[in-house]
Amino acid sequence: RNAIPVRVAVDGGFEGGHGNGFHLLRFDRDQAARIAARRVMPATINDLLLAALAVTIRRFNDQRGVVSGRISFIMPVNLRPAEWSNELVSNIVSQVPVGVPECVQSDLVAAQAAVAERTAELKAQRLAGAMVDILGIVGIWPAGVRQAAFRWSGGVLANAADTALLSNLGNLPQLLDFGAGAGAATELWFSPPVGMPPGAAVGAITMNGEMFLTLRYCRAQFDADGAAQFAADLRKVLLD
Repeated sequence: RNAIPVRVAVDGGFEGGHGNGFHLLRFDRDQAARIAARRVMPATINDLLLAALAVTIRRFNDQRGVVSGRISFIMPVNLRPAEWSNELVSNIVSQVPVGVPECVQSDLVAAQAAVAERTAELKAQRLAGAMVDILGIVGIWPAGVRQAAFRWSGGVLANAADTALLSNLGNLPQLLDFGAGAGAATELWFSPPVGMPPGAAVGAITMNGEMFLTLRYCRAQFDADGAAQFAADLRKVLLD
C-alpha cells in the first residue's frame, strides 16, 4: 500500500459537482447464472464481482489514457462475532482494502485469483479490523458516523477510500413478500454511500435468482452518459 492507487477516470464529471447519481444494472436469472458460471474456485461471487470491477476500471481508464497502476477497493466486512451471526440488529462493520495488481487487471480469471487470495487472507487471519485504527475505532462506527468522519477528516480517510467501493448484500433465494395488499417485491436495489474520492461505488444483491447492481457515483466523477458507459463496460465484462 505504498503507492497511491489508480483513480477511476473522470467522464463528464465536473469540479465542484455536488450530489450523487445512480445507474441500475439488472441481470435476469439466465444472465445471473451465466455470471456465476464464470466464477473460478476458490473465488466467491463477491470475489468475482470485485475482479470484474477491476477489469472494468482498467479498460475504462485505458480508453481514456489514464496511466495504469494498482487498483484497490474498499470492501465492507461484518465484524460480528459468530454468536451474533443471527442477530437482526447489529451494525458492526469495518472497511478493508482489497488490492488488484496491475499485472492481472486485463484478465478476469487472473484477477479473480488475486482477489480470492486477498479475501482468503482477510478471513483466515481475521484482518477485518485492519482499518479500525484509523481515527480510533472509525471502522466499527455506524455508517452515518463514518460518512461524517470522511467529511470531517479533510482527506485522511479519503486516501484510504482507494479506487472504488463494492458492497454485496448477498443472495435472497426468494422474493421479498410484504403480505396482503402489498405483495412481493419484483426489484431490489441498494447502494453504499460514496464521496470524492473514490467517486464511484457499486452495491450488489441477488434476489430470487436475479442480480441487481447499483452504480452510485459522484457528479464530480461522472455525468449520466459517463456513468452509463462505465455500467455498460461492467455489464460486458460480467457477461462476455
